[in-house]
Amino acid sequence: MKPLFDVSLRWFDDGTLLVEEPRQILEQFLLSLGVSAPVAADVLEVFVLARKADRALSLRAVMEGVAEIRRRRGAVEGKGLGERNIQVWLKWYVEIGLLEKSGRLYRFYANKLPADAFRESVKPNAERALAYVERAADKMQVAYGFEAGKSEPISSSDAADVKFS
Repeated sequence: MKPLFDVSLRWFDDGTLLVEEPRQILEQFLLSLGVSAPVAADVLEVFVLARKADRALSLRAVMEGVAEIRRRRGAVEGKGLGERNIQVWLKWYVEIGLLEKSGRLYRFYANKLPADAFRESVKPNAERALAYVERAADKMQVAYGFEAGKSEPISSSDAADVKFS
């Protein structure tokens, strides 16, 4: 069964946001969404810079942008820069709602600024995913014989009678 929304939310101490380097902040944002791949950060950075110039980008422009920012940083240019790898990350960004595709061009959701695109598209999807997890937990609880909505621990006398099979 394919999930409707697939991110791994991570919660870090607010001290991690004290970094000042734009790239480090971007990487921390992605880490909070469960993404640590450098190419994913490169792709997002290309879109942040393109949004500053109010430009939508083709796959080819994204690849060229990634190569350019890697050259500027002195990073390995070719690693992870295959067209298919870039397409995988573009697809993921579209699936979570941060980017949208129109024809052959990509841009932030509704041409919003990055944080607004997150708030208006990704965050509501994450909230729906968390609501699903809550419903699944309630259903699991009922399936194992607990009352719905109750969070009472098993008493120590009852715990002695629990048998695992």
